[in-house]
Formats: sequence, structure tokens, C-alpha cells
Amino acid sequence: RHIEDLVGGTGYHSVDTGRVGRLQPARAMSYADMAVLFRTVDQIRPVAAAFEARGIPLQMVSRRHTLETKGIARLLSLAKLALGAGSYGDLAASARSLTPGLNRKLIGLFRSWGLASRMGVSQGLACAARFPVPGLSRRQQVTLVEFTGALKEVSQTVGGMKSAGEKILYLSRLPKLAEHFADPLSRDALERLLLLVAGMDDRPSGFWGALTLQVDTDTFHPRAEKVALMTMHASKGLEFPLVFIAGCEEGLIPFRRREETPAEGEEERRLFYVAMTRAKERLFLTWSRRRKIFGKAEERRPSPYISDIEQRLIKEESERGRRRRKGTDQLQLF
Repeated sequence: RHIEDLVGGTGYHSVDTGRVGRLQPARAMSYADMAVLFRTVDQIRPVAAAFEARGIPLQMVSRRHTLETKGIARLLSLAKLALGAGSYGDLAASARSLTPGLNRKLIGLFRSWGLASRMGVSQGLACAARFPVPGLSRRQQVTLVEFTGALKEVSQTVGGMKSAGEKILYLSRLPKLAEHFADPLSRDALERLLLLVAGMDDRPSGFWGALTLQVDTDTFHPRAEKVALMTMHASKGLEFPLVFIAGCEEGLIPFRRREETPAEGEEERRLFYVAMTRAKERLFLTWSRRRKIFGKAEERRPSPYISDIEQRLIKEESERGRRRRKGTDQLQLF
């Protein structure tokens, strides 16, 4: 609600329904001026989905949400195979992107034979194209040969491309892979991947080595007109005019999974301080009175760290009383 208010709404509907106009910032705000910080990476995706539903552009500043999403993981596995650097795991992850009939059972039989013969994927596929693989039916053998031919064609195509970005973009447009990038969040992950690989060494060893060394902040695009969603750890060194810290609740801030030592408690306090000082102009601390934890609804209390802030600096707001009654109001035209 505050984000919509500060940018003047995401559309005419925001104005018509009264969702904007309550806050009066000293200057015009843009989406790039804002960041939402979280204590854990698992908190990011539900908020991202809510932003998407409200039409708020966002970028998830997270290596995990860039490289480990389903479509990106398959894309990178296929890229490894196409560049001759893939493993049997990459084959299992991406094979159906080229040949739908290459199922888990077939891949398992091929993998067992290849490892027993002390062959890598590339060598094993080359041999399977010439000689029958023990244990495979005729139909399975044909499917494996079809995959080898399709992979060879793709390898030749990407081999003629100059940059890693060109290769990744080409592979992402293959029909079976393109399906994974139909929604905005997946397309955003692909965009961040292309930004990551821009200028990278396109040789397999240099390319994969560089990707392995990437950290969360490497996925941040400062010029993107989007709200940045990131963990408190990832925010170190960055600043934004307006910052929201989500989930300021006991159990999350400070984060507790086991018995806490005094040293860990002080580290959590320092991390919270770092998160707060990312804000240059305005800071919002949010918490929920009730939250589902592992499928079970729990009553929540504000983080004890909030009580350390001078009361004169705090302006409390609550969604209670602000919620509209259920049902849709008819807007008056005249």
C-alpha cells in the first residue's frame, strides 16, 4: 500500500479506490528508490508474488532466486551439455528440453552404463550413437540417438556465437525451455542471469567458474526501475531513499532456530542495525500479529529490538480499522 502511495499508484484504479494519497513524500519517489529487506531468503518469494499481483515491478536480489529457479537451472544444465562441460546430473535436469521421450528410466540406464564404462556424458552419448547400450530397448536406443543429434545441432549453433549472453539467450528461446519463462518472475530471473553473464569468459571453465563465485549483490541491477527485494545480508554496502524491513517479529528478528548464544544475539542486533541504516530518508518496520509457520498459524510479537529505538522517532500504524468491508463498492460516476 505504501509503495503504491509513494509512486502515485500503479494505475487509475489505485486512485479511484483511495489506495493512494495518504502519504506525502518530500519529493517524487520511483520504484528504484525503494528496497524491501528480509531476514531469510525464503521470505522473498511470497512478497514478490504479491507485488506481481498488484502490478509493482520488482527485482529479487538473490543468487538462489536467479540460478536455482526451475527454468534457469534447466537452462544452465543444457548450456553445460551444449558446451561439452555437462554431467549426468545436467543430462537428467535438461534432457526433456530437447527430447521429451528421454525419461528418467532411460537416463538412469544410460548413466549406469556410462559410469560402469568410466565415460563422461559426451563420450557416452558419442558411443551410444554408434553402438547399442546394454539394457536399452530398441525404442529407447532410438530416443537416445535422437537426443544426441539434437544436442549436436544445438552445440554447433552456440559454438558459433561469440558471447556467453548470446548463447544463454538462444537456448532460453528453444520451445521447451521458453515455456519456463512465460511468467514475469521467471522472465525477471532470466534478465538477471543475462546481466550476470554479460562480459563473462565464454569458455566453459571460465564461465561456470565465474557463475559459481557469484553472490547475491551481483544480481542487483541499480538502474532497473524496480523495487529491490533482498535479504539483510545482501543489503550491506547498498543504500536506498526508502527501505522496508519486513517481518520485524520475535523469532525472525532476531532469527532463532536453536538455543542462542550471547555472541549470536549481538550479531543479530548488528545485522538489524545494518538493515536500518540502509535507509537514507524513510524507514518502515513491519510485523504481522499472526503468521503461518510451517502450515500452522501462530500469534506473533514485535521484535524486541524495536523497543531499543527512541519512541520519539517512531510513528505507529496499523492495518486494523483501515481494512475495507468485504464486497466491492460501486464507484460514483457523477
